[in-house]
Amino acid sequence: MKRKKILWLCSWYPNKLEPFNGDFVKRHAEAVATFCDVHVIHIARDKETIVTKDVFETNDTVPGLNEKIIYYNINPSGGKWLQQFRSHRKLINLFKQEIGIFINEFGKPDLIHVHMGMKAGLAALWAKKEYGINYVVTEHWSGFLENATEKFVHTPRLFQNAWKKILREAAAVSAVSNTLASGIKKNFSSIIPVVIPNVVNTDIFSFDVKINSDSAEPVFVHISGMQSLKNPQQILEAFSVVVKNYPSARLYMIGARPTELLNFVNEQGLENAVSFYEEMSQESLVKFLQPATALILVSSYETFGCVIIEANACGVPVIVSDIPVFHETVKQDVNGVFPKLNDSQNLANVMMQCFLNRQEFNRVNIAANTADQYSYAVVGKMFLNWYETIIKNSKKLAF
Repeated sequence: MKRKKILWLCSWYPNKLEPFNGDFVKRHAEAVATFCDVHVIHIARDKETIVTKDVFETNDTVPGLNEKIIYYNINPSGGKWLQQFRSHRKLINLFKQEIGIFINEFGKPDLIHVHMGMKAGLAALWAKKEYGINYVVTEHWSGFLENATEKFVHTPRLFQNAWKKILREAAAVSAVSNTLASGIKKNFSSIIPVVIPNVVNTDIFSFDVKINSDSAEPVFVHISGMQSLKNPQQILEAFSVVVKNYPSARLYMIGARPTELLNFVNEQGLENAVSFYEEMSQESLVKFLQPATALILVSSYETFGCVIIEANACGVPVIVSDIPVFHETVKQDVNGVFPKLNDSQNLANVMMQCFLNRQEFNRVNIAANTADQYSYAVVGKMFLNWYETIIKNSKKLAF
């Protein structure tokens, strides 16, 4: 069967300015590229002229996946609103230009796939009108969640109306979790998203029998940008209790090094037990996860939680906050545990119990079950089936 040709317009995507921005979208692209020819276009504003003072593009191609990243800079003259207007116009014009270049070189794609409705979806709207190409949207943004700090309903009315039009004009919409899908439906009553989850690269994250995961010392890992919604302070407070009972315990905080957290560690005398690291590649990350007692993620809200399936793919159980979205991926005492919300002492108790009961977790099964649900092959096929249904229905409507 001939491979489908899918043009991806991505509002978020890893680039030279933000190497980890939307890395979960890139993993989706890699998964889909197993089944379809995927051409990614992402456009990033270079405010500080780190890459360019004008427009610069990079093009990276691997079998089935072509990634074109466009960097642009605008003249900094004028006030804030004028700069924003010029930046927006430049971004949309670049998207239009690149869509035209793609069509001239490869012909019309079978479908356009937008990741994050704003702002890439505006280019998809234009392409639908200009070329008659249908598009779908996958949403990732936490702003559709009821308890998010930055909410869709708090954005400017013009912004809301544009996003609403993007989703309504789409042939279909997907979300990475039931929780996010429900949030989207609350904001847009006419939109009923399908759920296609995030994905884990099991070539990187896997169970390694040679690594001693039954260590006599508790080892915990937390991975995030250390934002307040991730509750890193609560994790440190809980770990300070764990260390009193297990002086050899270790905690790795990976993703950022906020001064206030470093100061707390110093104040509590935890310098020899807690280590902070900046964001790192998945190949480096797996070295921390595979020998860990558990991953800890006690967020106040999430749209999915990719690090959960990365840990589970290594056979590592997770300690996660008792919020609905985590119940979609975690089963109590099977691949993880749920401490009480906002309770450092209870979290400490759960961490110690997780260590004491570590042999009760079947790490081989955890890894296998995760691969069965979230591997590139599984999720990539879900996208393929979704595309084929939409393309087939579009052809029926054309007659």
